[in-house]
Amino acid sequence: PLGNSGHGVLLSSSDNIVGGLEAGQGNVIAYSGGDGVRVAQVNSDPSRNRIIGNWIFGNIGLGINLSSDGVTLNDVNDIDTGANNRQNYPVITAVDETSMTVSLSTDGLEEPYQLEFFASSVCDPSRHGEGEIRLGEVELMTNEFGDITDYIFDGLALDPGAVTYLTATATRLENGDTSEFSECWAYPDWPVFEQTELIAPIHGAELTDHQPVLSWEETLDADTYDLEYATDIDFTDGILVTELTEVFYQFPTPLTEGTYFWRVRGVSTLNEGPWSDAFQFTVDDLVTEAPTLVSAADEAVVNVDLPTLTWTSVANADTYDLEYATSSNFSNATIIREIVPTDYEFETPLADGIYYWRVRGVSLINESDWSEGFQFTVALP
Repeated sequence: PLGNSGHGVLLSSSDNIVGGLEAGQGNVIAYSGGDGVRVAQVNSDPSRNRIIGNWIFGNIGLGINLSSDGVTLNDVNDIDTGANNRQNYPVITAVDETSMTVSLSTDGLEEPYQLEFFASSVCDPSRHGEGEIRLGEVELMTNEFGDITDYIFDGLALDPGAVTYLTATATRLENGDTSEFSECWAYPDWPVFEQTELIAPIHGAELTDHQPVLSWEETLDADTYDLEYATDIDFTDGILVTELTEVFYQFPTPLTEGTYFWRVRGVSTLNEGPWSDAFQFTVDDLVTEAPTLVSAADEAVVNVDLPTLTWTSVANADTYDLEYATSSNFSNATIIREIVPTDYEFETPLADGIYYWRVRGVSLINESDWSEGFQFTVALP
């Protein structure tokens, strides 16, 4: 459908009526390139513009915009001025299968207000409005503080299998000022659209805590969170933890040493949001002690070209690196990595000469210092 390229209705003066509650008075204000109805401040503040009984939806801008600065947020006691005196909009505080509960804060006077209720198949991107289907209206008196508190609008007949967005407006009947649309309330709940952002541990973290705490940003409209962790990036062996109500999770039992991948998604009663990007962390204990070399003993002479070297094991080492060289400063060293357990037999024959060697322990997250260096001499018979 085609609407106006600009605003559906533009009011720059006071004392106008857009729509009405009698048959044939309401308007369909839809598919405009700007706001559905804009009450614009030009040289003065237009006020007393009554906007009631209309079907307002599908507009690029706000359904009703008081001035040109986007959503006009409520203020305490509604004391601000501007277009339509920047009338406060109602606040929806609860929704169930058949009713919605709303409240309104005004300027402290006891006077009549008209609340109008709407439903829409989509919510405006601002999260305020619009009003595709009129559900009804009610005239109420504010209390001595100028408030309407927890009014229950009954008679909703909504499909619990489809998302419907409920909104409301308020009109001050003494002068006709109509508010903007309230913030939407999704029935039965908001679907989750946003991707969850992970916080800690950072991607690639190396941890010594075997029960780490994972944390993430709060995700808009998520009621709970799902967390999945695995030892492979494809999550083929993933373990799913569901119905997390906080934005953090501590593993209840210690993780075995290894590398883990994890991700989180927000969940509402309607859907699951997209998974976050996966983060990776590695858990292991630090190797703090260097091995002690055993044999060949320091300055030993060996009569074989494939000697076996041995050393002591050290706590938390998963493997060992061995370095040997023909220079005492290891400037021309060869490193043999990932040796298990604590000995190494040369696979390539060594020529006669003097060799220097040393070993260090290696875990998944660190290496120890190199051991003290030993020297041995190969002297073939």
